[in-house]
Amino acid sequence: MSSAGRDIRQQCLGLVFLGAALLLNFHFFTLGWDNTLLGYHQFRQVQTAIASYHYLRDGLSVHYITPLLGPPWEVPLEFPLYQLSAALCARGTALDLDAAARLTSWLYFLGVLPACYLLLERFRLTAAQRLLFPALLLLSPLYLFYSRAVLIESTALFTACWFLLCFERFLRRPGPGWLAGAMVFGSLAGMIKGTTFAVFLIVALFFLCGALRAPGQMLRRQVLLRAALLVALPFLAMIGWVFYSARIRHLNPDAQFLDGIFGYWSFGDLAQRLSWSFWSKTFRVWADEIAGEGGLLLLAFYFIMGRGQYRRTVLVCLAAFLSGQLIFTNLYWVHDYYFYANSLFLVAALGFSLIGLLNQLELPEWKQWLVVTAVMGLQISTFDRTFLDAQKKNVPIPPVTELVRTISEPDDIIVVFGQDWDAALPYYSGRKALMFLTGREADPESMRRSIARLDPHKVAAVIMAGFHWRDGDLINRTMSALNLGSRPFLYDMTGTGVWVPVERQAALRDRFNPSVFPDFTISPVEHVPNQGIVLLARQIRRRSEFDCFSPRPIRAFATHDFTYITVSFQRMLVANSTTELTFALPVKATQLTAIYGLSDDAYTNGHTSDGIELTVTLRPAQGQEQRLYYRYLNPRANEADRGPQKLAVALPPGATGELIVRLLPGPAGDASYDWSYIGQGTIR
Repeated sequence: MSSAGRDIRQQCLGLVFLGAALLLNFHFFTLGWDNTLLGYHQFRQVQTAIASYHYLRDGLSVHYITPLLGPPWEVPLEFPLYQLSAALCARGTALDLDAAARLTSWLYFLGVLPACYLLLERFRLTAAQRLLFPALLLLSPLYLFYSRAVLIESTALFTACWFLLCFERFLRRPGPGWLAGAMVFGSLAGMIKGTTFAVFLIVALFFLCGALRAPGQMLRRQVLLRAALLVALPFLAMIGWVFYSARIRHLNPDAQFLDGIFGYWSFGDLAQRLSWSFWSKTFRVWADEIAGEGGLLLLAFYFIMGRGQYRRTVLVCLAAFLSGQLIFTNLYWVHDYYFYANSLFLVAALGFSLIGLLNQLELPEWKQWLVVTAVMGLQISTFDRTFLDAQKKNVPIPPVTELVRTISEPDDIIVVFGQDWDAALPYYSGRKALMFLTGREADPESMRRSIARLDPHKVAAVIMAGFHWRDGDLINRTMSALNLGSRPFLYDMTGTGVWVPVERQAALRDRFNPSVFPDFTISPVEHVPNQGIVLLARQIRRRSEFDCFSPRPIRAFATHDFTYITVSFQRMLVANSTTELTFALPVKATQLTAIYGLSDDAYTNGHTSDGIELTVTLRPAQGQEQRLYYRYLNPRANEADRGPQKLAVALPPGATGELIVRLLPGPAGDASYDWSYIGQGTIR
């Protein structure tokens, strides 16, 4: 076969492998498509997504809203190209924002591939060999996983790769298009993520050194001027954005801690760079998330056995790969997704090593492609071992999120304590938030100042998570301006208390449906009106306290709020005297049964209840109310009255109308310590 025919066949095979890699990448991209953003690296993903959410809701702004630290809500970090793109994708495709943001991230990653392919032209590779590199990149575990994450990483990589291509082309073949491209993409890369841009500036320096080796002093001077021109504007744009965004953040006193993230903390120290733990951990990232043990062994084998065709190129790629970890050591130590910026060069080193070995061994064509298949198969195996389970796992949205949506309005504010500044609750509830960072409870004066910046009429709830959930003293010392009462309005059994301003509580009690939120208990009324509390059928249907009746009452009155207790493993309605329950009689009903009694604590431990009276009366549709049952229950004086009592009342044949059950004070009219209960009521 002619050389031209062989090249065409190899190019076709390269396209087949690239297509197969793209299909596999797409398959893994769609796994967990409908999952929430919670779970693996949820902190940063949801924090990124919330800016896109407010683009959709509030419109566009360069200093975008990150509503986590109170007003003013603008706390810009990176230039928001990705957040804006995700919002436009959601608006244009009608996808929900989570899916649209994932799609946006993936599309930016795909945009990296043609830039890489074009950059490889300068290394005099065949078309088939150049196709191998994007195929390896598509199947690298780290890029399989993080290219679908709601993060800025793929956008930063996209702009940095296209900057590098324009930079390299302008050095060799100056033209206005390459100049404009380098300035635009470089400026965006620097403003989006300076740590990514820094790695690519180092690679640009390698390209510059190659260009400077051309003979002629004048030519070298021209190359240096071109390089300076290409880098100057992006560098100024990056520095300008850093100062501009910092000035906006400084308007919010609760955002001052962010300055430390961009300072010394990001770089780490020499001891960290020289520590065994750092290099052992990062090696596991290389092996588990980027190239796999097989890829690293192939690289080592190439340096041992290879004759050096691409050794210098591989060394440059490895130097570029290591540069990010050596400069921003602490960031790479804490966040494995920072490797997204530089892992491209480790994959490139793997690609050059693979091509060098295949050329050296002079294997038959089919064996060469078999080796390529094996390398890609090992990448998939590594992904299956490391990221696949995390990608498929769907962490549900906590019930408190929907609860917040129910008890608040879209323009309301929530205060969150015990979740640091994790944006999951504000994002999925669609509410702006003031989030107290961990440790702020030690500085109540600082907390008071933060609360003072809020409009108290806009605060719908304070969510307290962790061991402070019912700390009324902390609430009163720091949030007295919000008038939250002395206890949480709603709470669950896992350590979450929802405090609500007192002026909002009455309306919420009227419309709150406990059956929708079975994990949460509503607190009794703190200040019962003098006339007592009356509930109507609509309210009773929504309150879980009345689950112990069939049918439920149509009206209920008490001089206290309604709640429940457990007696002998059965739920009972607390019915302290005076309580009145009115039931609509079912057709052909013949009997009322129930369990009732007086709490043991009502007549022991120094408590002196003189008992209660229980009456059952029938109020027919027409005519006078008639008593069907009466009992005076006095367990302090009568031992037989102690503990749960059974109620069984026969109803008159053909009775219609309403049945009224009353728990009243004893004959002396003294309601002190009359802590009674009734439940398991049935009318049939």
